[in-house]
Amino acid sequence: MSAGPSYLSRLFITLASLPLFKSRLWRWWYNLLARHDKAAELLFMNYGYAEEQDGGFVLQPADMPYRYSIQLYRHVLEGVEVEGKDVAEVGSGRGGGASWLARYLKPHHVTAIDLSPEAIAFCNAHYHLQQLSFRQGSADALPLPAGSQDVILNVESSHCYPDMAAFIAEVRRVLRPGGVLAFCDLRAVTESDALIRLFRGSGLVLEVNRDISAYVLRALERMSDERKQAISQRVPSWLHAALEDFVALKGTVLYEGLRSGDIVYMSCLLRKPGQKPERQEE
Repeated sequence: MSAGPSYLSRLFITLASLPLFKSRLWRWWYNLLARHDKAAELLFMNYGYAEEQDGGFVLQPADMPYRYSIQLYRHVLEGVEVEGKDVAEVGSGRGGGASWLARYLKPHHVTAIDLSPEAIAFCNAHYHLQQLSFRQGSADALPLPAGSQDVILNVESSHCYPDMAAFIAEVRRVLRPGGVLAFCDLRAVTESDALIRLFRGSGLVLEVNRDISAYVLRALERMSDERKQAISQRVPSWLHAALEDFVALKGTVLYEGLRSGDIVYMSCLLRKPGQKPERQEE
């Protein structure tokens, strides 16, 4: 168990809360982690989702190590029509979620977007699926035409954005009428009401608003020992404490925040008003 946040992680958390530094620091941090992933095993970076009893769906053997992270994707897309649809993931990171979606849920096409050109270069080299493509771009200036997507997926990424309102405006621009934003992320409990107000005033209809903190906390508990071992074996010792804080091992600031209720993990579905026209076959 960690005795508390390292100096490096405290400094990072402080600076990352400032809009001027926010996106640059998160990009630097993700790239630093990726550079130490020599075996290309860091395909998911989310906190996961776990029911009391796991199971109920089948994964290919190569996907089994990522079960809890994949379950978070399955949860946030619950009730969302994906098969045959155009889907964009904003904040796709190392591409594990976009790849799982493209391989298992039969979309027409998945466009995965991330701010980091290094992440996009990794994904283009690592994944080779006809229905999946990767683009570098910012959440507040999505590289997508207006009205081009049926579903926008945003998993544990928005806390990095310096301008959440600009992102939501871009979502509304890019979605087709009737299209859906499937969103999940963590917020300080003091900030969660402001996010819901932003959603309600965005011109999108907030259809679902769930607190899934207990399910995320359960996943963190189940992954904690394995992640701690991976950190000790795969990254330099000077990074251990900061990375343990980052992945929310048991006893760290984020873990204890979720456990105490000071941090809430939110899961929302928002829909663009209007009847979605049938997509023209190509």
